[in-house]
Amino acid sequence: MNQLNSVLIEGRIHKAAESRVVGGITVLKFTIASTRYDNNKEIDVVYIDIEVWGKIDGGYSGAVEEGRDVRVVGRLKQNQVYDSENKVSFKQIVIVAEHIEFKEAY
Repeated sequence: MNQLNSVLIEGRIHKAAESRVVGGITVLKFTIASTRYDNNKEIDVVYIDIEVWGKIDGGYSGAVEEGRDVRVVGRLKQNQVYDSENKVSFKQIVIVAEHIEFKEAY
């Protein structure tokens, strides 16, 4: 039985998209900043890496502009990353997007 692994996050695109091909599949990666406010005062910002795999990437690459508001629905994925400069290995959590909504550009 599959356990629930679903996430919805809204934020502003913080880092522009990078595209690469992995095993013949296009992967689009970008970062969003999700800010939490209390009485109109910023109290917390979290930066989340987003991965968009394969056909869902369709027309998104042109829409991923720094500063644009976005809503992402997807699942959490844990990657093992090796930092060759510091010779350390660490785990990184990313969201694999299954649906993306962009707010209209101003």
